[in-house]
Amino acid sequence: MNSNRIFRLAQQVMPTCALLIALCTPQSVEIGGSSGTEISEITGTITDHSGNPVEGAIVRLRPLSFLSTLSDDSSYRAQHSIINAVSDDEGFFILTNLLPDSFVVEVTVDDTLGSVAECQIFSRDTTVSLPAFVLEPVAEISGSIEVSYYPDASVKVQVYGLDRSVNVDSFGNFRMQIPKGKHLLHFGATLATLSDSGEFDHFDLSLEVYPGEHRDAGSFNLRPPPPESCSDGTCDSTVVRMILSAAGKADTPLDSVTESDNGRIVSLNLRGFNLSKGIPYDVNRLAALRVLDIGNTGLPTMFPDIGRLVNLESVSLDNNMLEYFATTAGRLTKLYTLDLHNNRISSLHASLLDCTGLESLDVGGNKLCSVWREIADWLDTKDPDWRASQWCK
Repeated sequence: MNSNRIFRLAQQVMPTCALLIALCTPQSVEIGGSSGTEISEITGTITDHSGNPVEGAIVRLRPLSFLSTLSDDSSYRAQHSIINAVSDDEGFFILTNLLPDSFVVEVTVDDTLGSVAECQIFSRDTTVSLPAFVLEPVAEISGSIEVSYYPDASVKVQVYGLDRSVNVDSFGNFRMQIPKGKHLLHFGATLATLSDSGEFDHFDLSLEVYPGEHRDAGSFNLRPPPPESCSDGTCDSTVVRMILSAAGKADTPLDSVTESDNGRIVSLNLRGFNLSKGIPYDVNRLAALRVLDIGNTGLPTMFPDIGRLVNLESVSLDNNMLEYFATTAGRLTKLYTLDLHNNRISSLHASLLDCTGLESLDVGGNKLCSVWREIADWLDTKDPDWRASQWCK
């Protein structure tokens, strides 16, 4: 390395962000205060196993919450840094003028060698120097996904924080290459004929792979697209009757568990009913619903796509068996009360940060023992006592 490069590196601020090779527990790099320079940078070097610098490696920086489908979203790009670079003849690269965020930095050569690291930028005057990337053979994962009764559905597999995705073929199979380590995969199904162009079903899967490994991710089934949202009170009543029947309460008077406004059901209260086998998917059809209370029902899993119920203002899911909350919660822009206490939730999706109107939140009595910095900061403001009430070893 020439003397100018050594001098340049010596002048950089050197907070260390752990090289994770994949998405392991994050370690934050925090730099306080603003110098007025309004510049932030991430620098690093890329080597092979012998320690030789690698020239021409492709460097991709993406937000931790990034999925490849967001690449063409102009609103997302305006609020997040998405940057590519190439390493020079000394294996050096620099990514500059970054918006504060949590990032994944991936380096690849010929799509056969790769490595990733994760770090955070908290201010616009931060310079982060990553430990050297050591290139290793990428792994390959495969699996199969089916959507019941809908052969025309499109299914895409993506990786959070990486610009990697693949479409499932006509037989339901997929293959994808990813760097070694732990990754969070996103599986989502869409149907062009739906009035709502978003995913009608999806799930996330955590997976760990090793260099050069071929890993079978497994076989999965996605639910079929939901029926169209109710447009009148008759439809609303039919859906509630279906839910009551599933709970073994078919004879329950409708007006004892619902409230209506202008002929539409706006409140559904099933507290204490038995929903241990789940709640019918048709609950997503109650488009006018503002208040939903299904606390203390033994609900084992969150019904898909609660984000379709965009008029929800208050949701109570306390004292159930939930291990996660909906990844589409960010669409609930009118939500001001959310009660999730006494469940088994160990992580919260970043989409919750988009619930800007949320005023009352209770996540006590869960297993939120290790969460991302942004989520933790958000919880501190919304539920100040949350840390002291988790079930952690």
